[in-house]
Amino acid sequence: YRIEKITSLDGQEEKETSELKGKRLLLSSGIANPQSFSKLLKLEEGCPVAEMRFEDHHNYSESSIRNMIEQGNNTPHDFWLTTEKDAVKLKSFQQQLKQLWVVKMKIQPDPEWPAFFNRFLDGLSKTSLN
Repeated sequence: YRIEKITSLDGQEEKETSELKGKRLLLSSGIANPQSFSKLLKLEEGCPVAEMRFEDHHNYSESSIRNMIEQGNNTPHDFWLTTEKDAVKLKSFQQQLKQLWVVKMKIQPDPEWPAFFNRFLDGLSKTSLN
């Protein structure tokens, strides 16, 4: 994966990933591997300063949102970011979370994939000929 862009939670604003460079990032996610989210943002030269990690498939409640806002208010940051997966669940709280930005992802295949796949197909065709 790679980061394509970031958008406001309401989808009305967009920013390029270059705007994350050197910025203090506050991260919120409820995904199985939150370290991968942080790692991708570091690749964009962003500087995660704090992470709010929730269990995978977290069901956000008013209490969760209050805690997130409190931590957001107490943590100096330039951007507050969440995943697309979490954004779906957070849409109903967009009035309270106006500062929250959504990281839009794009699949980027490994550059070696086409060569690997062709070798795999060559191996299959040789096997089927025997």
